[in-house]
Amino acid sequence: MPIVAVGDGKSIYGYGQLNLCFTARYLGQELNVCYLRWLHDVGAVAAFHRRQVTPEEKRGPFAGYRWNPNPGGGRFVGHPAHGVAHYGVVDITQLMYVVPMLPALAEPLDAKDPLFRLNTQTCGRNFRCS
Repeated sequence: MPIVAVGDGKSIYGYGQLNLCFTARYLGQELNVCYLRWLHDVGAVAAFHRRQVTPEEKRGPFAGYRWNPNPGGGRFVGHPAHGVAHYGVVDITQLMYVVPMLPALAEPLDAKDPLFRLNTQTCGRNFRCS
């Protein structure tokens, strides 16, 4: 499933795996929304697990990401439960573009929490990278 940049049209505030898009009715209004599994940078994920960033996570010219295990603070406190996969629903207008984020080459195909790399060197004339 594709990984997308989520933002306000000017800046990105997260990346997520696009799982489902649908129309929902909320408070009498129809909304076009998408269901995402959120990613977070490797530093934040390592801090959550109270460990150091691994040499593999530090390697290479591209930023590393892993599945977000916790939504952190602010408006997401307690939802979802602490330490579980972070899924969320966003308005379809917040999807900016599909990003070239793939599992790192050394990752096993069946890895539970693969290391992803945001490959910014695939950018071309018709592709926007952060």
